[in-house]
This record gives sequence, C-alpha cells and structure tokens, in this order.
Amino acid sequence: MAKRNFHKGKLYAELLITALLKCRDEEFSKIGKLKIEWEPQPRPSPSRLRVNSATLADLVQLTQAYLPSTNRQEEILDLLQITISTIDQEKIRNALSCLFDLNLAEDRRVITNDKTKTNSPFWYFAIKHLYLDESIEDNIGPIFNQDGIWDRNRMNKKTGQSLLDNRVQLQLNPQPDLENLAIINSQGVKEIKETRELLYKLVICETQKLPQELSEYTWKTLQGIFPVIPEIRASINLELERFLEKEETVNTANRSGIEELVNAFFCLGKLYIFRAEFPDAERCFNQAYQLKNRHISPTSIHLFSLHYIALTHHYQGRLSEAMSVYSEVVELSKEFKFFDETVSHSFNNLGLLLIQYPECNDVQYPEYKDPKSYLDEALGYRLKNYGANHILRANSLNSLGRYHFIEGQYEEAKSKYQEAIELIKKLGIKEHKYLLWSRDGLAEVYTALEKYDEAETQYQESINLTMKINGDRHYTVALRIGKLASIYYYQARKREEESLLDEAKALYLKAEQIYDRVIALLRRICGEEYIHLADFAINQALACQALSRICQTPQEVQSWMKFSKQLALKATTLMKRIYGENHPKVKRSYRILKNLTDSPDY
Repeated sequence: MAKRNFHKGKLYAELLITALLKCRDEEFSKIGKLKIEWEPQPRPSPSRLRVNSATLADLVQLTQAYLPSTNRQEEILDLLQITISTIDQEKIRNALSCLFDLNLAEDRRVITNDKTKTNSPFWYFAIKHLYLDESIEDNIGPIFNQDGIWDRNRMNKKTGQSLLDNRVQLQLNPQPDLENLAIINSQGVKEIKETRELLYKLVICETQKLPQELSEYTWKTLQGIFPVIPEIRASINLELERFLEKEETVNTANRSGIEELVNAFFCLGKLYIFRAEFPDAERCFNQAYQLKNRHISPTSIHLFSLHYIALTHHYQGRLSEAMSVYSEVVELSKEFKFFDETVSHSFNNLGLLLIQYPECNDVQYPEYKDPKSYLDEALGYRLKNYGANHILRANSLNSLGRYHFIEGQYEEAKSKYQEAIELIKKLGIKEHKYLLWSRDGLAEVYTALEKYDEAETQYQESINLTMKINGDRHYTVALRIGKLASIYYYQARKREEESLLDEAKALYLKAEQIYDRVIALLRRICGEEYIHLADFAINQALACQALSRICQTPQEVQSWMKFSKQLALKATTLMKRIYGENHPKVKRSYRILKNLTDSPDY
C-alpha cells in the first residue's frame, strides 16, 4: 500500500470536501454515477455526507469543477500553484486514504484484501463532522484550520495511544516523556479534569526542551503542541491558583517551584508570539515578571522577562513602550554587569527602533549619541563570546543591513544582507528565520534600486522558505505575499510613468487583488486588531486610487475612488487605535486620507 502524504492529503481533502458540499444542492448527476446524500442527525450530533458509486475520475472532475472552492482557499491555491491540471486521481486517492486513516471519513466499500481496497473502481464513503445547516466555511474550518480536527487526529495517530492509556502511564511515571503531551487533546482533558494536574508536569518538561531563543521556534518544532495550547494554559492557571493560595508561606526553599511556574509562563508566552496572539503573550510575560519580582531577588533573570515584555510591545506597534522597556534592560545590564544573548537582542532591537522611528523616542539616551552604537555593541558581544561563525552574527549583519537601507546606502545594505546569507550557508543551515530576514532585506534593496525582477525572486524564495519553516497557513506567509504585492504596485507605478497604461492597469489590479486576499487571510489567522491589517489596507487603498487614475469611464473612476477612501478610513481608524495619534504610520495614513478626500474625482 502506498505511503500516505498527509501534508498534501490535507490540502486536497479540503478541496474535495468543499466541492462535495458545494454541489450537494446542485445538479451533479452529469458527473459519472456520482450520488451524494446527507445522513442527517439531530443537534448536537454531527451529520454525515454520503458519497455513492463514485470513481476517482468522477471525484477529480468534481473537484476541478469547483476550483477554487472558497475564498479561504484562494491564497493557498495561488501560493502552491494548485490548478485544474494538478488535480489527478492519485492526489484524490491519497486525500481519501488520509481521511480514512484519521477517522474523518468512513470507508464503506466491501473490503476483502488490500488489493481490493486500493484498486476498487467505485468508492463508497461518508464524510464525518459535518452539519447540514452550517455554511461551507463553518463546516470546513473546524476540520482543516490549524489545530483543527485533522491536526489533532494526526497527532493522536502519531502517538498510537489513547487518552486513557496516557493517564495510566502518567500516574505510574512521575517524570513523563514529552511525547505524551501531543495526545492529550482538549476534548479529552475536559472530560477528565484531573488530567490538568498531570499535564502541568508535561508543561515543565516542555519548558526545558523548547529552544530558549524565539528565533528557533518553527512550525516543525511546535506542531505537536498546538492542539493542546488551551489546556496548557488551563493547567498553568490551575497551578498558579494553588501557588497563590499558599504564597505567604513561600520562602527561598520553594524557589525551584516558583521558577518552574515562571518558566511555564515563558513557554506559553513564546507559543502565543509564534501564533501572533500578542496580547495573550504579553499577559504571560507580565505574570512571569510579577512572580519573579515578588519572590526572587533582582538578578539577570529579570532582564529575560523584561526583554520579552518589550518584544510584545514591539510586535503590537507600541513602539514608545517597547523602547522604554528595552532601555530598562540596557540600564539593568550595566547595573548587574551582565550581558548575555537575550540582552544582546535588547540592544539590537533598541538600536533598530531608534534608527527607524526616532520620533517615537520618549526617553533620552545620553550615553549613545548614535543609535547605531547599540547595534555595534550587540555585534561586539556576539563576536567576543560566539565568534564570527555563529548564527547570531547573521542577525547583527541583518540589522546593520537595515541601518544602511534606512540611511539610503543601498549598496552597503546589499553587502550586509549577502554576507549574512553566505554565513548561514557556511554554517550548513538551510532553514532559519534570519535567512528569511536577509532575503526580505535584499528584496527591499532591489525594490529601491528598481530591480523588480530580482526583488520578486527574493520574495518568492522567502515565501517558499517561510512555508517550510512555519507551515503554509502561518501569518508570516501572508505577510510575505503582501510584500510581493508591493513589487507589482511599484512596477505598475513605473509603467504608468512611462505611459504604458495597459500594463500599469494589469499590475495595479494584480497588486490590489493580492492585498485583498492577504487582508482576508490575516483577519482569519490574527483577528481584526492585527497591526499589519492597517498597513496592507493602506497599500490596497493606494492601488485603488491608482486604478481610478487609469480607468476610462466616470463610473469606474468613482467606484475605485470610493473604495479607496473606505479602505483608507478603516486603516487610519485602526492605526490610530493601535499606535496613537503621533505614530509616523498614523500621520502618513492621515495624509493619504486627506489626499483622497480632496481629490476632485471623489
């Protein structure tokens, strides 16, 4: 029997089930002998969608007919270049086999042996976990979203153990193996409440085995943990409640228990950062910091807490707050005469923020007149303690590349980014976030130099690498697709200046459509308050404004201008809420909105 490819199986299974749901109320009798019927069940039990007398060719034809199936799939289809021609019988066979293996569908063929099972011309099966009265999106999402039923069942299958078996093993073994963590799914833990106490032991194991640096967090290292994040949080909160009940009696003898709880909050906070759930991450790091302040004398471990609090401010666009906390790390490092890898990141990040957003600086830094000095100090520490052939030097080279780019020194910036790429290759590292940042930086340099083909190549490589590191549904994939759209926008602007209006219009349309898809994808992954939604909405508004200049009919001009202003108004409101009135992005957004409002075409 052929080996299952669960990664591709998930993509094609989603397309197949969506096609089956789409055609359930339509005329599908023209496709072979395909018959589709509901097996309804009263709420809250899910129904099943039964498929009778379907050949693989019928299912291929059906899936092709409904491609792309839904808006939620369009971005992934474009990214993976899935087209009608790429859907064939083997991919559908693999998708069905994965559905059967993961108990998401019931195989109802008469099976007498493996040969009959794999080569049967007609397929009879029923898709589980569906609801007759739900929309397609609401049926598909719980199955195929990150941490959905597919992912949880896949993790359970990998371990090959039941929840009950796991409980017995945990009770017998006071130091459980990390592998057991993946099979404690949310549903099972809710059914057996006391498992949370046992889960906390696994969380402690996890804090010791995950990488210390956030840059090392990848989809590959974390995918087994995602399905149980809600229960990890519940188990930590339960332990925190117990700790607070006896807090007054805690002394230095109990320090190991405090540090375990602090590390558990750190672990959870970094998981939230990876998933772009920044407010939750901030709460975790603040809780860890407060516990340390109350029970552990100020030491270097406080710097670690403060760095990650600053990082959550940074990610949420609260740049003045981030600068303030980063500077606190800098000052405390001098007071404690302590400088480590985490502190070097604080120096590095503070320097970059001061260089990029000097107007957000609410704190005076008399010791360093030049913000680049922070980058230099971070690099000096890394060279002294780790040598020239270390991945942290690549991080410093990227930061120096960013500095030169902001200063308009494009050749120097290009040199730093290329040096970082060569160093990472020399270290034998093929997949790392610093490599992504190097390629992104090179793409920005090529864009500034109007070398758009080279810029597009860098972004395409960056997108492909991001998918390998973080999975194809991670928010960073959407961010880089959005950056790729900017290449098309700049190309269009160049064509417009050259009076090549047809080419310009096609490129503006391409950019606008990609921005629209990226915004929809980020909303689903990160929520309505994600900071980069406003950035891409402004970019989309500019593309719409450009289209209004090129369009011929008054109706088209009015339509594009109206849509452009709506986008700019929403983006400005969101930016103002997130960044505050004085942020440079908010001021730029106001200027764009005023320009649109004052336009005679509006």
